[in-house]
Amino acid sequence: MVVFVCTQCNVTLKKSGAQNHLKSSRRCSMVSCVDCHKDFDKFSIASHCVCISEKEKYDKLNYLKSSKGDKNSKQAEWVSKVENAIQNCQSKRLKFFLQNLKGNFNVPKKKKKFENFMRSKYRGIPGEVVEEMWKILEPLKLEITSNVSSNSEKDFPHESLKDESKPKKQKLEEKCDFLSRDYVLNILSELGGSALFSDVRRKIYKTYTIDIHSSQECMTKKEFKTKLLDVIQSSECFTFSPSSGMISISSDDLRTQSNSCSNQNANISPSKGFDTLSHQNDKTHDRKSIKRLLIPIIHDAGGRISVKKLVKKVSLHILSSNDQKETNANKDELKSKIMNKVSRSHSMKLSDDRKYVELCS
Repeated sequence: MVVFVCTQCNVTLKKSGAQNHLKSSRRCSMVSCVDCHKDFDKFSIASHCVCISEKEKYDKLNYLKSSKGDKNSKQAEWVSKVENAIQNCQSKRLKFFLQNLKGNFNVPKKKKKFENFMRSKYRGIPGEVVEEMWKILEPLKLEITSNVSSNSEKDFPHESLKDESKPKKQKLEEKCDFLSRDYVLNILSELGGSALFSDVRRKIYKTYTIDIHSSQECMTKKEFKTKLLDVIQSSECFTFSPSSGMISISSDDLRTQSNSCSNQNANISPSKGFDTLSHQNDKTHDRKSIKRLLIPIIHDAGGRISVKKLVKKVSLHILSSNDQKETNANKDELKSKIMNKVSRSHSMKLSDDRKYVELCS
């Protein structure tokens, strides 16, 4: 809506009121637009249908970004096209009716609305005349729609690529190696055979995001979580308890992994001796993995377990079968680490005779 101020009497007027004011008042010859501060007389005021908005005036950068879907700019273009068609019209009969459309900013762009507009403006106008007028204006409407679509593709090319990114993302999800059974098995074996689901998810998702690089192609944490849960629950290799949130490798898979470890250890040359074995065990005796194993083992045993049994069960998860047969030094070392962990932990405690480990209530 355009608002004017009279330069003589400082009265604020709308467009229709400003036109009547200029015609009726002899003293007042000019009005000024509130937005663009331009002056208009009674002849030039008819052409000023639309003016700049406050957003365009004070916030140009954001206005240019959002000007793609600006309705006022489309309507202004339509009105200017209509005025050009009126000047080029050769039929005197049609030009008489079309001449009065000058200065009307609300000329409809649809056929039915245009017919109703013309019938309300000129009562008793023949339907044939209205149809002939619309035949002149209809090709102009098609020109505007084609210009708008071409401009939107030039100014905003990234929006046309949005649909292309979706199938690419789907392909990445299908080919994702991080959601495979074997990869989850490797991660769990690194964590000592069992771990919290949140820890496994966090570790896999971190490596997944580093590998993908682009944030647009990455799955969200929620999507990744649901897909990872499907992989774990659908496979027989894992046992998952929703109450505690623990995932562990099933016994058959533990045996196959221990056999593969023993085969790797058999290939070690005897000249390397015990030092190489102890070096490998230092890697496997990860402090975090021992701590993660203790609580679920004690919980499964009913909240109380003997130190001897606890060491045996932890060694089954951590130590390879070769180490258990060859020497008890590894078990003694593991026992001291377990006792250390229990004494420092707030969730576990040793009994008075130091033979049992209990969960704190």
